[in-house]
Order: sequence, then structure tokens, then C-alpha cells
Amino acid sequence: MCAGWRPTWSNGLLDLGLPVVGGRPGPHLAHIVSVGESGGGRHYTADDPAMNSLYDHLTAAGIRLAIRTGMLRFSLGVYNDDSDIDRVVEAAQAWCARTRYGQMDREDDNGY
Repeated sequence: MCAGWRPTWSNGLLDLGLPVVGGRPGPHLAHIVSVGESGGGRHYTADDPAMNSLYDHLTAAGIRLAIRTGMLRFSLGVYNDDSDIDRVVEAAQAWCARTRYGQMDREDDNGY
């Protein structure tokens, strides 16, 4: 498994405005990327409708992930490669564009 995958993956999702647990990656982080608010839902659900919508979009695109206590959980393994990371970020980007997720916040930050 390539050590550079996690920063690429996390940064790609963070750049879309998604709430990646732990923030920007560093050497202290593991091969698991979680997106969402911890504790928001039961073990296999999310209270946040946006996270449920993103989960549905990603699974429809053939991406395997789990929901754990309100967060979307991605785990890299020895069979993953850069194309898998790119596929997740591209699918999340398409979902963000379709739903306008995070765009209102960014527009407010820019004074529009």
C-alpha cells in the first residue's frame, strides 16, 4: 500500500468541503478515511441526510464503503491503487456538484 494515498484521498475530499474526520492528513493518520460527524446515527446509519445521499451515490457508483456511527468509512487495502482513490474523489465531486454541497458555505466565506 502506498503511503501517499491517504493524503491524496483526504485532501481531495476536504477540498470538496466534506467533513473529513481528523482534518488535513499527516504521518499520524492511518489507512482509514472517515467523512461526517461522529455519533450522528446508529451503528449503520447517519443522521445527516447529506451523508446518506453521498453514501447512496457512492455505492451506486460501485464504491465499497461503510457507515459507522454516522460517518462514511473508507478503508484502503493491499488491493487498492491510485485509480481507486481517483474514483472515490471523482464520484464525490460529481455528487457535490449535483447537490451543491458546501457551495453556499464557500459563497458566504467569499462575501457573495
